[in-house]
Amino acid sequence: MCAEYKVSSVEVQKISNKFKTEVVVEKNQAEVTST
Repeated sequence: MCAEYKVSSVEVQKISNKFKTEVVVEKNQAEVTST
């Protein structure tokens, strides 16, 4: 149970980090195009 939870939490962190970086990239692109 603990091992499975550890793995799932790591996966969630990876997904959230990937999502954050994608959002940052989109924001940067939007700023570049608007200016």
